Amino acid sequence: MRQTRSLRLLVVAVSATILGLLFVTPAATAHAGTRPSSLSGASGAVAAPHAPANLRVTRLTPTSVTFQWDHPQPWPQGCTLRIFQYSVYLDGQFQGYTYLGSPVGLVSRLRPGSTHRLAVQARDNCSGLLSPLSDPLVVTTPAA
Repeated sequence: MRQTRSLRLLVVAVSATILGLLFVTPAATAHAGTRPSSLSGASGAVAAPHAPANLRVTRLTPTSVTFQWDHPQPWPQGCTLRIFQYSVYLDGQFQGYTYLGSPVGLVSRLRPGSTHRLAVQARDNCSGLLSPLSDPLVVTTPAA
């Protein structure tokens, strides 16, 4: 009998305005789809953000990976919250979003001793454009 396992992404963002409440988004959230890489306006073309960089593991267990990354640079003038959310991908499959621009993700319900590729994509809050995917972070969970 073949068992299927549900991979679930729990992405956590901390709100500095409401005493550190945690916001969690499950993998069931629908993906917003693809957006163009630039827009034209009265002031000229607006480019999509650069890809998030420097993905790194901050905690690793046999069944989960917590990781973080650096915000895309440069940060344009006049945009106070440039990155509103990140899309997180596990082995090429969309898993969920972060909120409030949090650059931290937690992927759980992984099989011990398994290898996975994590990647993230930024959504620009000012233009709505999507960045390219980050370079993948390859992670192997420890055996139980």
